[in-house]
Amino acid sequence: MKVEASRFPCYLPPELYLGIVKLQADRGLGRIYPVLLAITEGLYQMGYISKEVYEIYSKKYSEKLIKEEVKPLTPKRRVRNTETNCKFQKHRKKLERSKR
Repeated sequence: MKVEASRFPCYLPPELYLGIVKLQADRGLGRIYPVLLAITEGLYQMGYISKEVYEIYSKKYSEKLIKEEVKPLTPKRRVRNTETNCKFQKHRKKLERSKR
């Protein structure tokens, strides 16, 4: 028998709503996930859900809305990164010598 999710409309005071919006922005979450994540965190901290349940749902509700793809560097960008790193190393060595 499959358990259906329960709908629970909730009206938040402005202070709590602002906290949820900040959580949403900081973690890159969708609209409802920060609410569910905060509830999951609170219930676990208060001892009302097990560690196993907490880990399942905190992982689920921490998923970002947009998955970031790591793109490999283009050959041109790789060369620029190497050049920048070399310049940085030379500058760092110069600073270290001047401190002596």
